[in-house]
Parts: sequence; structure tokens; C-alpha cells
Amino acid sequence: MDNELIEIVLANKSNLEEIMVIVKQAQDFIKSQGFEQWTNGYPSREQFEKDIDKSSCYIMKNDGIIVGFMTLLFEEEKAYDALEGEWITNLPYGVIHRSAIAESFRGHHALRFFFEFAQSQAIERNIESLRIDTHEKNIPMRKSIESFGFVYCGTVSYGPNQQRVAYEKKIKFS
Repeated sequence: MDNELIEIVLANKSNLEEIMVIVKQAQDFIKSQGFEQWTNGYPSREQFEKDIDKSSCYIMKNDGIIVGFMTLLFEEEKAYDALEGEWITNLPYGVIHRSAIAESFRGHHALRFFFEFAQSQAIERNIESLRIDTHEKNIPMRKSIESFGFVYCGTVSYGPNQQRVAYEKKIKFS
């Protein structure tokens, strides 16, 4: 993956087919790891359409080829109100959701580009905190999250059997 060729832009509906291919790759990978996340039709094409309509779905391109996606929201996540644990801050925050990297680009630290991008978007909005959650057994994602400086804060629930480990990163303004 060539850093010089990386571009992160807002997704549009013409990108949905490629996004859904990466979703399927991620679902297969998760299943191969022996835990359940992104099942029962989630995330759906309709969810990404909503994210695109809200200008919150981004794609990462490497030399013009879509290699990943991420939803970045600057609004309250209701599930985070019931955190079992403690957030680092009570500040307004950005939320990273629905992110994945294409199978052929896994292991190249591509998520770091999304995290850096999310951080820069937060700084532009004077938002001093980013939050993210994932499945407890999603070790590759947890390692990526932790390597970027996110701190484990506790667990959140999106419904029965949908507990997620939650992280926050306080952004330092320079």
C-alpha cells in the first residue's frame, strides 16, 4: 500500500457495490475467526445508503481502487449513554462505525489512515474526542484501535447478545 496513493473521500451511491463486496469479505473473515459480528444482514446496503445521504460514509482508495470504508459521525451514539465503565471525557465526540478493509489490503495497517483521517476531521470541528466499539473477540480490530491510542473504557450493548468493547481517544490539539 503506497501512502502517496491513498485518498479518503466521501462515498456516493455508485460505490455501494464495492462497499458491499468488502462487507462480505469482512463477514467471512469474522466468521473464520470464530465469533459473531456483522450477521443477520448487518451492515446492510440500506444502512450505507443512509450513511451516504448523511455525508458520513467515507471510502479509502489506493491508486483509485476502493480498499476500505468507514462511517464517521459527529453526533451522539445512544448506546454509549449506557456504557458499563467510564468514558475518559464528557466532551462532544466523533464516532467511528462500520469500518473494514478489503481482504487484499489487510495487514497493511490501512485502518490507521482512517483513524488519522477521523482525528483530522474531529480537529477541524473542534471535537476533542473519538469513540469506537467492536466485538470483544475481534482481536485484529482491537489491536488496530489500541495501537492508535484509543483507551478501553468499558462495554456497550446494542441489544441481546450484542455487547461491544468501547474505546475513546482524547485528541490533543497542537
